[in-house]
Formats: sequence, C-alpha cells, structure tokens
Amino acid sequence: MHLTESSSILPEHDVRPYSIAQLADRWGCSDSMIRKLINQGQLTCFRIGTLIRIPASEVVRFEEVTTYAEAPAPEPTPAPAPAPRKIERARRRRPLRIDKSHVVP
Repeated sequence: MHLTESSSILPEHDVRPYSIAQLADRWGCSDSMIRKLINQGQLTCFRIGTLIRIPASEVVRFEEVTTYAEAPAPEPTPAPAPAPRKIERARRRRPLRIDKSHVVP
C-alpha cells in the first residue's frame, strides 16, 4: 500500500478521543476544569471502564461555540445615568422617660 499526502494511517472519521489530561493540556487549563465542564453538561464524554474520554468532534464543537460566545459583541449605547436619589435621614427617637414616682426608696 502506497501512502499519498491525502491519505493517512487513520481514516478521517477515526479521530482519537481525548483523555481529560490531554484536553486540559490542549486548552491550557487544569484537569478539574475539564471535569467541571463535563459535570455541568457543557462537554459530553463517554466512559471505557473507569476511563473518561471526550470525542474529538465534541472538542471541535465546544471550541467553535466558545469562540463565537467570546467574540466581542457590539457595544450598546450607554444608558443615561439615573438621577441621584435623596435619602432622608432617619428621625431621631426621643429618649425613654422613666417615671421615678413609683420607685420605692
């Protein structure tokens, strides 16, 4: 079998899934961040026994979604500043008067 530039050992659809450590290395984050994304349902995975694997197609999907989400949105026109509110002072309470006429000496 002769390999050309367009062919490879693995077919296009057979892209290896990522382990948590590999994906964390690719994205430059911690393993716990990848696990957090999985637990929140933002990133899907599958298990092989105790191993957790993330499909390459899922990685591409997530990267495309976050790329569009992080794109700067057009700046909205600034809203007018609210008028300052005047806060009234609390009323002073009168001191409690004690009637001393009932006190036994």
